[in-house]
Amino acid sequence: MVEYALQAKNIRKRFGDLEVLNDVSIDVKSGEVICILGPSGSGKSTFLRCLNWLSPPTGGEVWIGDERLGFTTSKGGAEVRVSDAKLRQQRSHLGMVFQSFNLWPHRTALENVIEGPIVVQGLSKAEARKRGLALLERVGLAARSDVYPSRLSGGQQQRVAIARALANEPEILLFDEPTSALDPELVGEVLDVMKSLAGQHRTMIVVTHEVGFAKEAADRVIFMDQGYIVEQGHPSEVLVNPKEARTKQFLKRYIYQDFKQASIK
Repeated sequence: MVEYALQAKNIRKRFGDLEVLNDVSIDVKSGEVICILGPSGSGKSTFLRCLNWLSPPTGGEVWIGDERLGFTTSKGGAEVRVSDAKLRQQRSHLGMVFQSFNLWPHRTALENVIEGPIVVQGLSKAEARKRGLALLERVGLAARSDVYPSRLSGGQQQRVAIARALANEPEILLFDEPTSALDPELVGEVLDVMKSLAGQHRTMIVVTHEVGFAKEAADRVIFMDQGYIVEQGHPSEVLVNPKEARTKQFLKRYIYQDFKQASIK
């Protein structure tokens, strides 16, 4: 039995001479919700993109269960790069929600959601449509299924993006600052959907600045800075009583309330 849903081992990432990630490792258990915090430029979004191979790491390994992402073992026992088709199949175990929604503007909400199941999983259009409508219902947008993204608010577009990420039935959900592009009054509707998923024990890795969400929903908080993991632990430890000076400095901007009063409603 595989102990972890995802393992990132000694991940490094360079862009030219710039070292963005320095030997970053995490183990994620099935059903665990992890929130990654850190200042802009800390490497947290790059790390997330390395986890699903949108930006292959310069060094290190990513394992989804017992399968190494991006590689397979040859008959001779050597690790070799997988084909593009195999990589798409491997990545279907990961659902990604982007900061900027990344919806196709020429397709309706439902069409955005069902594309993956049809192309990646080979579902019939009727089957994909049934699944897509159920997912839009789940995020509160069943009545907007035939609407194009330009006619949806930012919060609605991000909820469609969450439904799309769920459409391939992934084992792990990745969120890259999913509320940072939203007007403040729209943030809550997206966080409510994410808290609902966390309550269902979905495996989630969330890059975010929403400290209140991390306190309420995360099983573990990771604080990153300058390409390193500075500190990690339970939210009541990292966010309320951090050990590292850099973590304390970062959180001074956010922590103004008692732990029990800081939940986002």
